Amino acid sequence: MSNHRIEWVEHIICPVQKYIKSVTVSGDVGFCKPQLDIYVKVNSYLTYENRVLFVDDQEKNLIEARNLGWNTLLADEKGEWTKKIVQYL
Repeated sequence: MSNHRIEWVEHIICPVQKYIKSVTVSGDVGFCKPQLDIYVKVNSYLTYENRVLFVDDQEKNLIEARNLGWNTLLADEKGEWTKKIVQYL
């Protein structure tokens, strides 16, 4: 889920596309984080057989994810959050 246009993030997504179940970009769906509608859209693609971890660099964007029962992680500028990912794997 990204607050961008697909043209801006396509070069990042393409190399890892085979590992991604869905990509939801605000420019395509007409909703932006932290609007509930974009989270509901993403949630419709997910199965709860797997744990969901939503990472964002803004606390306000984690609220709706938590309300949907997702695990959340606040990304810090130094990248320390990447060490915490191991706990979820």
